[in-house]
Amino acid sequence: MPRGRNNEGVCLSPEDKGRDKGTTIALTLLVLLLIGAVAGIGTWAAFSDTTVNTDNNFVAGSVDMTTTTPAPRSTTAPATQTPATPTAGAS
Repeated sequence: MPRGRNNEGVCLSPEDKGRDKGTTIALTLLVLLLIGAVAGIGTWAAFSDTTVNTDNNFVAGSVDMTTTTPAPRSTTAPATQTPATPTAGAS
């Protein structure tokens, strides 16, 4: 028997199919709310996680960025460009 028809083959109205439009909308909103709650809880858990690291040490000081030897010279020749020559038949 095709869906949406009663035993006599007569098409049923949406009210006769068992669930009205308001109930369908309410259930849809409930499902979306549950999905949003699960996503929100997972996001909150990821951003509010804390951990304890006992071996963290912060030390104030200075950093010496000077070099004692000169920088090596480049051994590669600079790239040269040759001008393009037009070919026969090109427009």
